[in-house]
Amino acid sequence: MGREILNPRWWQRLRHSRGFGVHSPFAFRFITEVLNPPRGYRYYAEDTSRTDDERILARLKGFFAPAGIHFAGRRAEALRAKGEASTEISEAELIVVDLANGCPAAIQARLERGGCVVLAFNHGRGRRLAPLLQTMTRGMSFINASSRAVIVADTRLPRQDFRVRW
Repeated sequence: MGREILNPRWWQRLRHSRGFGVHSPFAFRFITEVLNPPRGYRYYAEDTSRTDDERILARLKGFFAPAGIHFAGRRAEALRAKGEASTEISEAELIVVDLANGCPAAIQARLERGGCVVLAFNHGRGRRLAPLLQTMTRGMSFINASSRAVIVADTRLPRQDFRVRW
């Protein structure tokens, strides 16, 4: 109870959005280069992006260079470029999912295996993310207060959750 008063979530999100209080080198780099890059710093694919969702997807593609991408859900399908094929979940390295109608069990199984990144929309302030986060034994999650989250399921990373404004 006392810790919540000294470090409320809004303050924690604000501090973490600039990398303050983040002690993991990977998490610091990911937050400061992908989620909240400095002004004027853009990925090349980001120049043609019209929405924030397209921008974050372009940054994730540039940072991780995934071999295959799977799109699941209405909001995720809207981000798929014309002619871009959706890879099978079992082979995808980047999964874009809209959690408005729940999370498919295949995505949970893919997270358990590791070696993938999940961009989740409509997480309901973290309630719909709970099943995904519980299946992960290693990796990090970066949760926005509104509706987006990025889950990096990598076996080389420790299990940590970050509340970040992005």
